[in-house]
Amino acid sequence: MSVIYDYADKVITITGAASGFGKLAAEKFSAAGAKVVISDINGDSVEAVAQQLRDDGYTAIATACDITRATEVESFFALAHGEFGPVDIAVNNAGAVHEMKRLGDCTEDMFDFNIGVNLKGTFLCMKSALEYMSTRGNGVILNIASASGLIGSPFLGLYAAAKHGVIGLTRSAAIEYARKGIRINALCPAFSATAILDQVVAEKGEKLVESIAANIPAQRLAKPEEVVNAILWLCSDHNTYMNGSAISIDGGLVAG
Repeated sequence: MSVIYDYADKVITITGAASGFGKLAAEKFSAAGAKVVISDINGDSVEAVAQQLRDDGYTAIATACDITRATEVESFFALAHGEFGPVDIAVNNAGAVHEMKRLGDCTEDMFDFNIGVNLKGTFLCMKSALEYMSTRGNGVILNIASASGLIGSPFLGLYAAAKHGVIGLTRSAAIEYARKGIRINALCPAFSATAILDQVVAEKGEKLVESIAANIPAQRLAKPEEVVNAILWLCSDHNTYMNGSAISIDGGLVAG
């Protein structure tokens, strides 16, 4: 049985929406009636996603946004508010991964980049979303973290550190803003067939995918649809009491 969600007239922001989870989430939220405002550091690609949504009869606008720059994040949320009104749901999905290296071989630049995109970028998006949501007394923020934010990730230590930080921000802000009617959660997927996996495979080869899958109790990677279906549920009115949670969707990886 298919689950039918009703996001009619909801205003939803999604970062990192040119591909992967962000693109698929934009499509599924749109199909459920939402007005989506999407961004990506690649402005041409995210505009193409928005144009396809408009061609399909949905309401969508897009803009380039570097989430490590406060002014660009503020402009992104101001665009959403100016075009459609108060933001109901913010899906902070944009992220990046680094080349697989032992921690001692990682550079300061690699650290700064990963913390900048994955942690600072999420912080800036949360900050802007909270500014709008706090004035109206409701809203939903979903941060896309990672299974690496819940366990150690050998050779991806900087990425794991940043994603652990995202979960810390999520839990702390959830406590601070619960009385204002704002729910804040994190979703923690394991590897799936997205651009981030493509980047890792390009560096290490296809056998790495087999190795990753072999270490997951389910013996496979997640399908993007499985992760995005969880996004829709977590943000929906079917899930009004979950707050401050870090939900793993990982084929049993964290449990093992």
